[in-house]
Amino acid sequence: MAQLSDIFASRPVLVDGAMGTVLYARGVFINRCYDELNLTDPGLILSIHEEYLQAGAEILETNTFGANRFRLSRHGLAGKVADINAAGVRLARQAVDHLKDKQAGDAWVAGAIGPLGVRLEPLGKTGLDEARAAFAEQIRALAAAGVDLLIIETMPALNEAQQALEAAREAAP
Repeated sequence: MAQLSDIFASRPVLVDGAMGTVLYARGVFINRCYDELNLTDPGLILSIHEEYLQAGAEILETNTFGANRFRLSRHGLAGKVADINAAGVRLARQAVDHLKDKQAGDAWVAGAIGPLGVRLEPLGKTGLDEARAAFAEQIRALAAAGVDLLIIETMPALNEAQQALEAAREAAP
């Protein structure tokens, strides 16, 4: 990890773009669970990762932005947190390994962690401990599958970002 931190300190690093936007542009409508595509249409996800690498991305975010128990429960998939996150890492890693076979240069896999999609206390019904546990569940799955780093992104509230960060420190220091 020291190598990656040295690179961040010395130069800009190009990260891939918005997976959801690309999926929508390719005809996957927003009523679908984009994270489930790691299991049901892995070829599509792999091809997008490969295109980002070909465009020069050095970091691929896993297709796991909404792969937490709260968001997945909307699609009846709350029990598949580990499977969906592991598949997301496997696909991004496969694209990175394929790149290494073709050309010199490094690329890394970042576990994407997005918001839970629920309001946290004091404005909502979901407790901070419950939120942190949901983030930790996802983060443990991403870490066990072998991500190089985590990206906590697009949090709508500071207290939610704080719970995600605390979960990362606890679950995958």
